[in-house]
Amino acid sequence: YAWIDPDLLRGCPPESLRVVNQQLNDWQYCAPGFDDWVDVITSPSQSHCDHMVPQTPVSPAKWEVLQNGCDPGQYEDGPRVPGRVIYGSCASRGLHLLLERWPEIKALAPEANLRIFYDIDNWINSVIQCQPDPEQVRRAHYIRARMPELEHLGVVKVGSTSRRQMAREFSQAMVLAYPCDPVRFTEGFSVTTMEACASGAVPVISSADSLGQIYGGSVAMVPAPPADHMDKFVLLVVNGLRNPEFRSAVVKSARACAALHTWPVLAERLEEILERRLFLKRNPGRFGPI
Repeated sequence: YAWIDPDLLRGCPPESLRVVNQQLNDWQYCAPGFDDWVDVITSPSQSHCDHMVPQTPVSPAKWEVLQNGCDPGQYEDGPRVPGRVIYGSCASRGLHLLLERWPEIKALAPEANLRIFYDIDNWINSVIQCQPDPEQVRRAHYIRARMPELEHLGVVKVGSTSRRQMAREFSQAMVLAYPCDPVRFTEGFSVTTMEACASGAVPVISSADSLGQIYGGSVAMVPAPPADHMDKFVLLVVNGLRNPEFRSAVVKSARACAALHTWPVLAERLEEILERRLFLKRNPGRFGPI
């Protein structure tokens, strides 16, 4: 069983079941012929699988969907910090939109304060140095210039932190604000969103990439591209901070979504995949190719 890297399975006995959990969105980092060493590949969502299958040499018959998970027990459902909003994904995926509209959120909810997690400085420096594409560079320059301008409006750049600290932050937050806006297919699941669901923070997201398929109907969501729907996004964030009835309804549906993605549930799904694939591999003549 390999995490992301199928090349780790080279040399494994061919009679064993060789499984890769793929969380990335391409195979460009792999050595040629890697698919010969793999029997099963799992995607964290069906839309991620649909994105990957056409662009890779791996047979479609090798793919399975095994979603990512969460542990609701690591969060405390205590008092929330009034106005607390968090952003907890790569800065490239919509932080520029949130910063652009933060003054409006602050005007509508004066108690609002934003804590930003992720190693933003390294991301900015890497993008500006490597210049992967013009849009990424534009966003990096904007975020670097905008962050200091918003400090007086309660915006704090926390940076990277520990797993335990993130659990505390989710437990204290009222809203996860994630206007997911990737420049290409990037978000195959969003564990950040699932953790918000499990923790009782209101997830306010867009339907970009796999998010609509996984979280639609369970969280507060705007259509993709989010840049065309930021007026609604702002109002959803404010409602998550100030409207108790709205908060209660979203938290209830979000926690129900998280309950379907706990580790015991996913362990049973993984066990089912492994047992079925082992049986098929050991009986190829009776049941045809895997």
